[in-house]
Amino acid sequence: MRKYKIVKAFLGICILIALVFFIREAYRAYQEYQDFQNPPNVESDAFKDLPMFGDKEADWPDDMLFLTKERENYKDKQMRLIIPRIDCDEYVMDGTGLEQLRQGPGLYDCSQLPGVGNRNVSIAAHRAGVSHYANLFKYIHKIKKSDKIYLVYKKYLFTYEYKETIIVKPEDVSVLYLQGYSCVTLTSCNPLGQNYERIIVRGKLKDVKPAPDDM
Repeated sequence: MRKYKIVKAFLGICILIALVFFIREAYRAYQEYQDFQNPPNVESDAFKDLPMFGDKEADWPDDMLFLTKERENYKDKQMRLIIPRIDCDEYVMDGTGLEQLRQGPGLYDCSQLPGVGNRNVSIAAHRAGVSHYANLFKYIHKIKKSDKIYLVYKKYLFTYEYKETIIVKPEDVSVLYLQGYSCVTLTSCNPLGQNYERIIVRGKLKDVKPAPDDM
């Protein structure tokens, strides 16, 4: 009888552990679903019907979102994003819609491409899911002072140094405007597993040089 009680208690503990595991995995799946259903460009009309500007930077406005001809011609995986602090090394997709972010970080339509001068390379990715592309930016909040963010584009390596982390409301698209210096802006949902804020991590361009052959 005592042996039977021990076995029964053991089975009860196993069932309880399995139940806790199931609830945890179900919640994580729910987080991923919520994250996937809320790409960062669906909240505002500011992303629709963007005005087109040429490649002359002097004509670019600093108080609105816009499309450049260079950005319009960008294709999937023509640029690579490397963030050593969070072990991110991925090719950048063309756009920030549901399909693009299922395959990697996405380049905003309003983004400029890497270069010196006054450019804001704006990239989004998920951070709350359980699959590889669903949590690329999961630890974006850990990027800190002196950390580097790299972009490889057109055989050049662009090195950016961490400048700031800010939290904004989804409708605040000013973080994607020109900032007065050449930078990279990383965006994702915040808090982790929620989407009523956006976490913004910015890096300032520090160096441009030919990309090593092994890159």
